[in-house]
Amino acid sequence: MAQYPKPIGAENLVTASTSVYNYAAFFNNPAGFGNLKTKSLHVYHVNNYGIVGLSTTGINLNLPTKKINISVGAQKFGDDLYNETLIGLALSKLKNKVSFGVKASIYQIAIKNYASKASPYLELGMIVQSIPKINIGLHVLNINSAKLLDTNPMPFIARIGASYYPTKQLIFSSDIETNLSSFNNLKISLDYQFYPKYHFRTGINPFLKNTIFGIGISKYKFIFDYTTVSNQKLGLSHSLSLGYIIK
Repeated sequence: MAQYPKPIGAENLVTASTSVYNYAAFFNNPAGFGNLKTKSLHVYHVNNYGIVGLSTTGINLNLPTKKINISVGAQKFGDDLYNETLIGLALSKLKNKVSFGVKASIYQIAIKNYASKASPYLELGMIVQSIPKINIGLHVLNINSAKLLDTNPMPFIARIGASYYPTKQLIFSSDIETNLSSFNNLKISLDYQFYPKYHFRTGINPFLKNTIFGIGISKYKFIFDYTTVSNQKLGLSHSLSLGYIIK
């Protein structure tokens, strides 16, 4: 059954991005697009282990304004037999090195010839530059105790992250995920801009035993990100993201 929406976007899959600003923050931490200055449209696809029923697709539109930044998006996991769909609106505001974000969505689960149910789903996020070159991020999911196909609410999840920027070209970051009773996930990553607008990314997830590699290219008005995830037992997953900067 449904657990909670997972981050998508090739950059989010390789980078521990709870404390990192990026275009795909709608799917990761709603505070993470508070610094955006340009409108942009992005599409995403994640193919997990070559199994169609485990794939995820998504789309989001970022709309910065003078007072607050807006992002709308949708994502779908699964196939015709079983799927989870989320459609939502996020707001983010950066002020005095602190970014706040809130996201309200409709989260639906559907099982063919059995049942389909939707519920409101609320998330909160924050990113703080606590000291120079270091960001701290927090992302809280399901603050409204949403319920779907059974009487038990979906889990309350908190992600806590930190990122260190020793230079403009290098980011070290880490994320911990917890349901308040135990730690569910840990990710450690590196993002290196080895040439202007060209990125190499790598990371590890010891909980899931994943090794992750990715690249990112920004050229003209287009943004391309690709990530591959290697799991010791399950094999390879691939993620592709394409974005367009709207002037």
